[in-house]
Amino acid sequence: MLRSVKLRFGAGEGEPPLAFEPGPMTVFVGPNNSGKSLALREIEDFLETGGTAERRIVDRLTPHFPTPEQAVRMVGTRRVDDPQVPHPNGWAKVSRLKSLGEQARKRSTDLYEPPGDQLVNLPAVLEALEHPDDLSAAEFMLLCRDFLALFTVRLDGQTRLALTQPRMVGDLNGAPGNHLAALFRDDAARELIREITGEALGRYFVIDPTAMHVLRVRMSDRPPHDALEEQALDARARAFHGRATDIAELSDGVKAFTGLTAAVLSADYRVMLVDEPEAFLHPPLTRKLGKRLTQLASERGANVLAATHSPDFVMGCIQSGKRVNIVRITWREGVPSGRLLAADKLQTLMRDPLLRSTGVLGALFHDGAIVCEADADRVFYQEVNERLLAGRAGGADGSVFLNAQNKQTIRRIVRPLREMGIPAVAVVDLDLLKGREDFRDLMKAAFVPSVFWEPWEETRARIQQKLRNEEFKAGGIHSLPRDVRPAAEALLASLCGYGIFLVPRGELESWLPELEAGGHGPEWLTQVFEKMGTDPTRAGYLHPTDGGVWRFMQAVAAWIADPRRKGMGEDRVPLDHLLPPPPREPDPDAAAALQAVAVEGGVTDDGIVEDALLTVAAAPGEASAPAPGQAVTASADADRSDGVADSADSSGSMDSVDGIVLADAVELADAVSIVDAGGPVDPGDPTTLVDAAILNDEARATGGDGGRPQAA
Repeated sequence: MLRSVKLRFGAGEGEPPLAFEPGPMTVFVGPNNSGKSLALREIEDFLETGGTAERRIVDRLTPHFPTPEQAVRMVGTRRVDDPQVPHPNGWAKVSRLKSLGEQARKRSTDLYEPPGDQLVNLPAVLEALEHPDDLSAAEFMLLCRDFLALFTVRLDGQTRLALTQPRMVGDLNGAPGNHLAALFRDDAARELIREITGEALGRYFVIDPTAMHVLRVRMSDRPPHDALEEQALDARARAFHGRATDIAELSDGVKAFTGLTAAVLSADYRVMLVDEPEAFLHPPLTRKLGKRLTQLASERGANVLAATHSPDFVMGCIQSGKRVNIVRITWREGVPSGRLLAADKLQTLMRDPLLRSTGVLGALFHDGAIVCEADADRVFYQEVNERLLAGRAGGADGSVFLNAQNKQTIRRIVRPLREMGIPAVAVVDLDLLKGREDFRDLMKAAFVPSVFWEPWEETRARIQQKLRNEEFKAGGIHSLPRDVRPAAEALLASLCGYGIFLVPRGELESWLPELEAGGHGPEWLTQVFEKMGTDPTRAGYLHPTDGGVWRFMQAVAAWIADPRRKGMGEDRVPLDHLLPPPPREPDPDAAAALQAVAVEGGVTDDGIVEDALLTVAAAPGEASAPAPGQAVTASADADRSDGVADSADSSGSMDSVDGIVLADAVELADAVSIVDAGGPVDPGDPTTLVDAAILNDEARATGGDGGRPQAA
């Protein structure tokens, strides 16, 4: 019935809008208030009006229209007039069973069914279907209003409970006035409902007509032996229904499951919009519902579009073996995103015992995931985050905390979540830096561009050489010599930019040293929680402060909240700005003047003079220093205005370990960027260019910025 659905946005800013072809089942997932339910309402409105209303989520629907012959048969199933007695102008009177939605707003004792009949301009519908690919706006609107809307139903939690309430029998020789009256005449549909409820609930759906004027839903311990035992009014039928249980006496879960199943099978719906199908259901029943709905839609050639917060419903849909679309919608900081998730990827997650046991699929319904090494880590960081949120101090709101088995298995959780568009943070102890393969594997899982692997690996190796084993656990980078520590800080900052957060103090147990908790793992956790306090109103309760683990978790939350975060598998790192400009021959007159000034100034270092010559060769305005925004990560010093220096700092190519502040690769760019920024260096004055080069040389010798000239 639906050929394609197009949203108004894509995977991120600047990405093309998401468009997909609905299969038997499309499931919208995502955090609360992301627009899942709104998407269903917009689809319903589009199919009823032709898309005339303003929409925030859905941009366009492209229906798959039937042939005129098929349309005649479909409308015939809904006709409530006599086709042999033509209506004036050839119009048809049909029943829409619109009481499905209206029942949720009725009193349970109100049995009156509002009229659901509608006149359809059948001749105009059939004429438009002769050229479905070349419809005018008016024809498209007509087909939506007079045809597609007949075969569309939207069900939410309130509606499905009302669907099990008693309904009027009506005239059994006329058109059915409600879904129970329709089911009472459809033996095959009732048998299928019985099969479904018998398997899922151990009880069998029956419709009891013995009250004469109303139809009641009962749940029997066995199916009826024949149609008469269910539909007759004789003693055998009355005894059968007397032994069955009125569904009003059963749980909301039974009502919801039965009501939804009955509504779907009460008419030949081709587009079924189901909001929160898991409402009132426990997980096993939710999974069965997802599987059955998907199978029914496939058998009918229909489309079910559901909005859910239940991993079990998603798993049931996938287990049906039919084609399933998983669409994740988010709305963060005013930036919407829509991403189509691969069902086979989710199936892989379900089959992995580790991922299944950690509840990874639950991350589909959160703003982000924070993956820790072990359960004790997860519990501690979650408590820290809860206190940050309670104090409105910048915690990760709407995020789920997960635990792996060790640092080696974190990557198996982080990568698939990021592939599905879920910002997943890796929180790891510092001893990750002890192993080259573990370090590189996690960078791959976090989609760190390979251009950074080697320089960061060099820094990792230097840190490993300087730290003893016990220092990885206690002290961390604070135990490093002063000449190595800046490189370690830069590396950790660069990893944070890609959502990899290493504990700078060493390990979990190094946090909150002022509490003097001892032990390891659960033992340490028990002690530290006792000393943190449990009642915020009492003295001794530990509230968030400015540093330590509080700031660490604030940084984690900031990465998740940033819609432009790096490491989500879509980064494209431009490398042209890392390359030096092509060599150019200096102007002979300028070169001669420069040599003379150098001799006069007593400059004897040929390297400095050569740098200045190359600088003169770069014409003003043609230097290729990148803009500050091109910095690869946030670890570059804030006072560095040229992008080449930023890139060198953050990629690890700057030799901070040896105390060299300005790398060879960026020395020339420093002078050029000063010229470009309108600083005191005059590109036409060789003297000032030589001075800039001398200052850079002094910076190497002192290990500082050496009085580096600053742009005005």
